Amino acid sequence: MKNNYSIAQRNAIVEANLWCIDSVIRQNRPLMRAAQLEYDDVYQQLALRLIRAVAGFDPQKGALQQHIFAQLKYELLNCTSSSR
Repeated sequence: MKNNYSIAQRNAIVEANLWCIDSVIRQNRPLMRAAQLEYDDVYQQLALRLIRAVAGFDPQKGALQQHIFAQLKYELLNCTSSSR
């Protein structure tokens, strides 16, 4: 069962968790440099993924923050593989 967040609730959750994007970027800065990725491009991709992660979150499958971090890390890896 998916969550039943309204758009306003989803947006509030996304705004409250924007710090997760910075955390993932900070942890993977060497990877970004090696793949020659621009900070702004990666931030935008991860922001879109954050919105999709919150919208598609199933509360019965675990914690929201764990889901967000897993989705953001996956998206970052997709950014690096598409840059080559």
